[in-house]
Amino acid sequence: MSTEILNGRLALITGCTGGIGRATSLALARLGCSISIHYHSAKEKATALADELKTVNAPIHVEVFQADLSKMDDVRRLHAEVVAQMGHPDILFNNAGITGPGASIGARSNMEDMSLEAFEHTWRTNTAQAFLVRRSS
Repeated sequence: MSTEILNGRLALITGCTGGIGRATSLALARLGCSISIHYHSAKEKATALADELKTVNAPIHVEVFQADLSKMDDVRRLHAEVVAQMGHPDILFNNAGITGPGASIGARSNMEDMSLEAFEHTWRTNTAQAFLVRRSS
């Protein structure tokens, strides 16, 4: 497979500092894709990943962006900053997601125990942000 198959393309990867997001960014960078690294609170990991991506494929453009994806104003700002600094993303990899006490159902807890606020927070972070970014692109 050509290592330049995605030259000139841009990927916005949410939740980019962890396992799947990080691995995806490395794979896309090897194919020549520029990367918009999103993080919520792991700034050091995001910066280190940006440095690593530049060594994987020096010609690609890599930038780091912070946003709380449960806040729709942050999602709008994230998209606007990516577009202003890097252009419109060709690839949206919606990797960010949350679970936690009161924010999950199924094997970990009962739906009856989940507050509406916890459900809305989880839904905004896991679903609404992907819709909003896609609609804006």
